[in-house]
Amino acid sequence: MSMHQLSVELKKILEKPAFEKSQLLFPNDTYVNTVEFRLRFLRCELFDAKKAALRLVKFLDFVHEIFDGNELLRRPIKITDLSKAEMKIMRLGIYQLLPYRDRSGRPVYAELGDMGFMLDLKMRMRIRIYMFYIAGDDIESQRKGLVILGWIEGDFTNTPMPLHQKNRRLTKHLLAAIPIRSVVYHICMPDTLYFRLLRSFLYSIAPRSSLCRFKCHTVKGIERRYRLKGFGIPVEMIPITDTGNIKRTYLYQWIKVRKIIESKDNLNDLEGGSIILLPASKDVLIRTGTTTISHPGNEYFRGMIERKHNDFRSGSEFTLSFLAQDIVEEIERLEGRFLKWDSRGFWTELTDRSQIIFKVEISIRDFKVRSKAKMNLQTNDSSTTSFKLEDGRKGKRKKVPGTFSEEASDSCDCVIRTDCFRHNF
Repeated sequence: MSMHQLSVELKKILEKPAFEKSQLLFPNDTYVNTVEFRLRFLRCELFDAKKAALRLVKFLDFVHEIFDGNELLRRPIKITDLSKAEMKIMRLGIYQLLPYRDRSGRPVYAELGDMGFMLDLKMRMRIRIYMFYIAGDDIESQRKGLVILGWIEGDFTNTPMPLHQKNRRLTKHLLAAIPIRSVVYHICMPDTLYFRLLRSFLYSIAPRSSLCRFKCHTVKGIERRYRLKGFGIPVEMIPITDTGNIKRTYLYQWIKVRKIIESKDNLNDLEGGSIILLPASKDVLIRTGTTTISHPGNEYFRGMIERKHNDFRSGSEFTLSFLAQDIVEEIERLEGRFLKWDSRGFWTELTDRSQIIFKVEISIRDFKVRSKAKMNLQTNDSSTTSFKLEDGRKGKRKKVPGTFSEEASDSCDCVIRTDCFRHNF
């Protein structure tokens, strides 16, 4: 029903040059007519057919304007469509998709450092529209939307303000053509005159319906990370330090894997099944280290083990195996997967059930060890002050020497009892 309504709304739009060209040049071979492509825009606009049709037309017009030729009216954007100069800009690391989702399961796109303000605008727009399209490749991302993060660092004293007409038109067109719903824009910027003007510029070109989604943060350092963490963003995975150094290790792996995915010949040569770059929020990730701690699927997995820890029977391997199998079945009921990290820079699904159960058993044992160690911690309840005669006893009171008089201590209750220190070991 929604697909039919979308087709009806597309016919009502009079000015749609790129869409009409795709139907004329590639009537039977364009991805524009596929169910997957049109569903992407319906989900973006929460199945409002009229808005989805407008966004679809604007997306095609924007892509046709900034890319040369008509090939992208037949097939989706690929990383090979970017020029050598644009790939050089991408490798700077100022535009990156984070490797993990936020707490709500949304992918996070980040623009870092100086955000390429001094670079050619058209090149930057090509990289951005490619990143936005890739961010919405999976169904969960299309349903939940995208988080856009701007982490601004650097010296902008000689940077011109992007106020001229070309910047305004292209940026406004991009915001209206993003093929995935932008849930929120987190813009972290210094509190200076330049960025106050820049913020006003962004508000002036943004669609009116999106103004409530802009969140500007003028704090710095660790306070900025705490602020973003409160919104569920995995701040430990943001690829930039507080001094402004951009991390590019994951980006280089991501570029390499994207080339493999978009090349059918190389994809057929891979062993071990599918390639997964962005795990779903229900997936459980198996990788050494602490990089997967904030992943929503791993958090749910740890909580599931904690809820079932009372069912453990020490010394009973049958119980341990039974609980591991029960946890695996519950993850599978939620359509979650167990993914293992491949050293080539991507995730692959773990399909061997015995190996999955073995990994879960190890996690249960580790949890039991941590719980036992936590229960055996020694506690020390102490106090540096106590109120006068709080326990009703008439023990001697020791005044703090050289600080308060007797009258002051009586009025302020700044008295220390010699018998008020209790230690529980």
